[in-house]
Amino acid sequence: MKKSFALTFLWIAVLGALLTFSSPAFAVSHVMMLQAQDLVHQAWNPGGKPPSNAKRLKLLNQALQLIADDPYVGYNGHRKKAIRYIHSAIDEINLGDPDHKVNDYLQDAVDQCRSAIVDNQD
Repeated sequence: MKKSFALTFLWIAVLGALLTFSSPAFAVSHVMMLQAQDLVHQAWNPGGKPPSNAKRLKLLNQALQLIADDPYVGYNGHRKKAIRYIHSAIDEINLGDPDHKVNDYLQDAVDQCRSAIVDNQD
């Protein structure tokens, strides 16, 4: 009787732990990185005319804030690279983009955001 009770208790404990740790509360959410990627993509706009420089700066600053506030820590350097590319794009925009590098920086930033998400899918 005691052995049966102990096994039942053990199974209930294991099942409870399994259900607890597989719940959506423990799932990784990349919502902030996805939003940042979308904002950078809007600033880049590869399929059409890019927005004005003021609009681009606003979008990029919003993206930087989202990336910085994202609580997930497992992006393995992609976050730092995306931030670096966005800062480089902002600097080029402020300089007037004499070497036409803004689109390259924005494309690289989008790629880093995408890689951060894809590399961390569960």
